[in-house]
Amino acid sequence: MDSQELQRIRSVPLDAVLEGFGAQRDPKDPKRNWRVGASRITVTGDKFFDHNEEKGGGGALDLTLHLMGRDPRRPSGKDLQEAAQWLGATDRAVQVAAQRIAERPVAEVATAKPQEPPVPDESRLARVRWYLTDRRGLPETLVDRAIEKGLVFADSKANAVFRLRDETGREVGYEKRGTYDKPFHSVYGEKGLFYLGKGDAKVAAFVESGIEALSYKALRPEALVISTTGNAIDMPQRVGERLLAKGVRVVAAFNADRDGDRFAERFAERLGGEIQRHRPEGQKDWNLVLREQRGILVAEARIAEGTLTR
Repeated sequence: MDSQELQRIRSVPLDAVLEGFGAQRDPKDPKRNWRVGASRITVTGDKFFDHNEEKGGGGALDLTLHLMGRDPRRPSGKDLQEAAQWLGATDRAVQVAAQRIAERPVAEVATAKPQEPPVPDESRLARVRWYLTDRRGLPETLVDRAIEKGLVFADSKANAVFRLRDETGREVGYEKRGTYDKPFHSVYGEKGLFYLGKGDAKVAAFVESGIEALSYKALRPEALVISTTGNAIDMPQRVGERLLAKGVRVVAAFNADRDGDRFAERFAERLGGEIQRHRPEGQKDWNLVLREQRGILVAEARIAEGTLTR
């Protein structure tokens, strides 16, 4: 019975696990690729590979642990229990799975080669600044201030790079956004948070990316804006709890789509319902709202129609 139960939870379709975590099929390859946060995950049979994290595994249990932000190679007992219970496992099946993971050979759990962190390249800064102000419609003063403070910089490939920090303020990773025609978005290092604004703000808004943080800040200058950057809910929850304890009004300003609504609902549950939902009106995200207000979307539509030139 134990082995049957273990086999059952391992055989849960990976697509079902991904849907359960709010992932969406990648329009470019909907049969095999999924998007969740900043990650692109490829599924091949019972195997998966996260291109952003450069990590993979096999089976529903490994995938669940990975999507929870835990290490499927050597999970703690608590991690394994939470993942297995999410899949509907019994306690005995959890014990069997833990034993099998503990017995995996070392070669199976080799880690990927560490990536070098992006380095600021001043010669590429003009391209990044142009992308943020012209293509994304962000105010020049806001962009310049973020660059001067070192919150945003250009790397050697002219990507816009946002510095990510954990709840203690320690720099842990980088969100990269391509500035050329081919879309590019990824996270290097750990999935930290991107902070924008003053610590003494009375309102703190949580959004989904660095671009969204800059856009929301342009629309609500008085707010402290925090991008979750594809994080699991635990770190945003800890930061939100600290802000509430200081009397700060916390706002869930995630995108106006299923994933944004779902994350906002979970966020509110974790924080005891003491937060406000601020949903983009008329558009999916805050950058589209900003560009619409500044007339940029209308101009781009006219350019596409051939009735206006840049």
